[in-house]
Amino acid sequence: MTIDVADTVGYCLPREFGQLVADIKANTPGLENVGISSGATQVDVTINGIEERAGNASLEEVSIILQFL
Repeated sequence: MTIDVADTVGYCLPREFGQLVADIKANTPGLENVGISSGATQVDVTINGIEERAGNASLEEVSIILQFL
């Protein structure tokens, strides 16, 4: 199971978002065996524009970016 913590509008600064994820981990019992996706461990993408309005990048864009990492 994975819990997705998203900042789809980019409101938080990186340190604020990191603190939010740390607070969730520290204050939520039972998360020992649950993954938390915060954009650093999982990428949500669109295919053919589906979910584009949710703030997700297209699969094509993400795949090209990953080639240069």
